[in-house]
Amino acid sequence: METLYTEWVLEGPEAFAKGMVLGIAASRGKAEKVFFCGDGGLPAEPLLERVLEWVKVRKDRLHCLVDRELDPVLEGILGAAGKPYGLMICGKKAVRFAALPFTYETFSPPHAEALEKLFAALPGSLRLERYEIKKTLEPGARGAELYAPCHEFAVRASGRIEGPVDELLLFRGRMAENELIESKTIELGYG
Repeated sequence: METLYTEWVLEGPEAFAKGMVLGIAASRGKAEKVFFCGDGGLPAEPLLERVLEWVKVRKDRLHCLVDRELDPVLEGILGAAGKPYGLMICGKKAVRFAALPFTYETFSPPHAEALEKLFAALPGSLRLERYEIKKTLEPGARGAELYAPCHEFAVRASGRIEGPVDELLLFRGRMAENELIESKTIELGYG
């Protein structure tokens, strides 16, 4: 899969760093191609980094995903203009792919059908991986009951969706509208 994003690690005041990155991206017409880690299901910065920031051993660090077309612009502007304001580039990594693990469970056939349709028609370049559906029919049970020891119909599924970060975040928003779906934190693959 083609690398479309770069994860940047910036050290300095968080609000200032976010403002700089968003301002640079907006000036190039790509403000919607900036995502901050910890928001919208993207992985947050590692726990060790947060602890070091809390005890003031290290300055605040901001992790963000930015469209790779902005790499040379960010490098030039942040490298030169950021230093007087205490903003430094600590590193950057190419994001090769993003993946979103999920599970769902329902005891209603119409809900199960709607969920299967949702995952069968993924938008854009997204693809479904390791999708496993387990349907259970218990004819002796009496319909769907809240505290039933056994349901007449049950569907349990799990899988993962892979694709570009921006498309995956949009689809994660659609998944969040359905309370039957439990989505995990997005996993990023570097390379």
